Amino acid sequence: MFTVISSDSVPLQLLEMLDDLGEEQLKRFHFYLQNEPVGDFQTIKKSRLENADRLKTVDVMIQSYSDHAVEVATHENNKINTKVYFIKHVESQVVSLCF
Repeated sequence: MFTVISSDSVPLQLLEMLDDLGEEQLKRFHFYLQNEPVGDFQTIKKSRLENADRLKTVDVMIQSYSDHAVEVATHENNKINTKVYFIKHVESQVVSLCF
C-alpha cells in the first residue's frame, strides 16, 4: 500500500525550495539556520546540519520547526536572494565603471 503525499506537503515544499539553491547558496542557507533565529524559533545546532544534503536539511527543519518550517525557509531564502541580487548589482556597477 502506498501513501500519497500531496504536493502541498511541508517536506515537499521545503525540498522544492532547496532544490532551487546552488551548493554555495545551500551553505549560506545552513549558516542562517544556525546563526540567525527567525521570530521566536531557535537556531539549529551546527552539528545537525554539518554535511547535510537537501533531504537531511528538510528532515532537520521539520524536526525543529514542524509546520512552520516553510515559513522559516522562506524567510532565510529571502535573505539569500537579497544578498545575491545585491552582489550582482554591485558587480554590474563595477563592470560598467571599467568600460
